[in-house]
Amino acid sequence: MWAVVQLAQKMQYDKHDPVYWHGDLSDNFYFIHKGKVKLTTERGVKIISYSHGDMLGDSDALLGLPRDLKAVATTASTIYMVKMQ
Repeated sequence: MWAVVQLAQKMQYDKHDPVYWHGDLSDNFYFIHKGKVKLTTERGVKIISYSHGDMLGDSDALLGLPRDLKAVATTASTIYMVKMQ
């Protein structure tokens, strides 16, 4: 997994910053290096939380589907974004 991170773009998020929005194009996925991220529905219902070492956004990106949930940092977070090609 960390070999892929070498190809990724390092991103910094503050608490409450969106990582991606519901309906966004899903042309990338994310590895959480530090911090926490939650996925919520359009109405703000929390579905799941992710933290250090977790990957998110991969299923939408691999299938080429729009994001069906919103991802929001719940702490200051360092996240690596991998662009799909």
